[in-house]
Amino acid sequence: MSKVTLIVDGQTFKARKDALCEFSDYFRAMFSGNYVENELREVQINVVDACSMKAIIKYIENGLIDLTDYSLNELNDLAASANFLQITELLKQIECVLDLRLNVANCLHIMGMADMASFPALEKLAASYALFQFKEMKAEYIPSLQSLHWYLSHSHLNTDCELSVFKMGLQWVIEAHRSADALLIVLGCLDIAALTVQELQEMQQLLKEYQYSLASKMVDCLHEIFVRFWDISSTDIVKNKQLLCELYTERVYTEVLNLVNSSMKRELKLVPCVSLTESTGCHEKGPQFIYTFNESTGFEKWLEIPEKNLWGWSVAAWGAHRLVVAGGEYGRGSGRFLRDVLVYDTLRARWLRLGARLPPRRHAGLAVRGDTLYMAGGVGSFRIVLSCAIAVDLEERSFRKLAALPDALQSPALCVHADTLYAGGHKHVYRLAERADGGERWEQAVESRALRPSCLVPLAAHVYMAQSYCSHLLRFRPGEDKYVDTYKSFVNPVVAMCTDGKSVVAVCAAAAGGELRAVERYEGGELRRTRVLWTQPDQASELTVSAVCGAVALALGAPPLRPARSAWAAQQLRAFLATPHPDY
Repeated sequence: MSKVTLIVDGQTFKARKDALCEFSDYFRAMFSGNYVENELREVQINVVDACSMKAIIKYIENGLIDLTDYSLNELNDLAASANFLQITELLKQIECVLDLRLNVANCLHIMGMADMASFPALEKLAASYALFQFKEMKAEYIPSLQSLHWYLSHSHLNTDCELSVFKMGLQWVIEAHRSADALLIVLGCLDIAALTVQELQEMQQLLKEYQYSLASKMVDCLHEIFVRFWDISSTDIVKNKQLLCELYTERVYTEVLNLVNSSMKRELKLVPCVSLTESTGCHEKGPQFIYTFNESTGFEKWLEIPEKNLWGWSVAAWGAHRLVVAGGEYGRGSGRFLRDVLVYDTLRARWLRLGARLPPRRHAGLAVRGDTLYMAGGVGSFRIVLSCAIAVDLEERSFRKLAALPDALQSPALCVHADTLYAGGHKHVYRLAERADGGERWEQAVESRALRPSCLVPLAAHVYMAQSYCSHLLRFRPGEDKYVDTYKSFVNPVVAMCTDGKSVVAVCAAAAGGELRAVERYEGGELRRTRVLWTQPDQASELTVSAVCGAVALALGAPPLRPARSAWAAQQLRAFLATPHPDY
């Protein structure tokens, strides 16, 4: 009786009882207790499918299994079977493989798989990844209407524009051939208070094909309210009920009021992170850290760079949760450079080294677009100031050469705005454009009036820039302006800037190699002002730095998996799913 035959989906699988008991708690309970199956030579298993059982038997016989060739659907079935049979080690291996395969195209699918297979850590990781990668997400990656509702209505969705959220929802409805009633669910996912009159006007244009639908009438009503009262509030809506009912209908008025009353707020907070080398009297031996900034506490030491004695390294943000460190020389004049790319993932809380074997350089300009790291300018071997640029595929861990910058620059300012790469030169700001033959070239985007920018930061429709140790804040609109505009001024000279999606945060210092003096913020939107957030206290323990390597804004924690959401949108979802639709 040491062997048993398992019958699954009409197929038979022979295995030793002791091996089954060793790997599976389910079989251990079955064959070691007073169950009738303990005396049988053949046992029927109904929950597990034959394909998964074949893989499980292989795993039990060999003690390991190669899951690299399994599709996500096959892994889903295997995880469900392993969960039912309580094979703990196999479940850990499946979870690890799903973690390694996680990307923007499958993160919502893996999130659902993790929920069914009881992988809470993986479920939270996949959910956070999906929310933070909104700018890379496509409608085709969202598997169902329920997933669309969860995703677009989440309070921690990484978006600075509600119009882009509406566009994704509309695109999903069109591609999935859903009726116009599904647009009500999309409207319920928006932060209504964050909408602008320009966004409402564009939403009206996008809904022209649905002009007779309730969703289109509600957008028209919201636009009318905004134009008349300069705001969308339930108080103004109730006060002007008669007017709105005459212009539209009482049904439209009622639904708009309910929508506004139950609208949620976006709550994602990106934390400014500044890379510093502390001054200890000997530059090369100074510790190198990433500091976080908080208005109430100021700078706090957060993360140490794993490489020691690194000089001239640069940082960039890869999405909302990954920090990229590249370039740098191990001590002044040593000729030994960091050739890899270091990535710190705030969700997994670990460093990853990407062995790309990059060309040697320090003080380079960095920017990330999608999964591509752009690296330009800097200082190479033999202290030569460079104009060359490369594009590093962070997933494939390889790089390719780009067209050389028009100017050779140390620490050039780079940024990505509307999926276009911009670089600051001596007299102009350039953008990377495609040639007819498939290559790239740098072309003038705007004239900077001989002001070489040290920082370029994208925010809304503008690119903001600052000059080294100058307090002026300049900006331009890509594709529209020919010259940069001196827009505002900070109180202190700027050494680094970043954006948290809603404002520009400037790190200010007295001079090169001096103490940090202040952190200031330019608030966009209707306020359009600059204000000081923090100033260095007059204490002996001043934070004195010898180098500021850049600033980025990151999400340092995982968002809640199931936050509070709009009751009105949830009601529309239930109503849509309960109503038969010919196309659903």
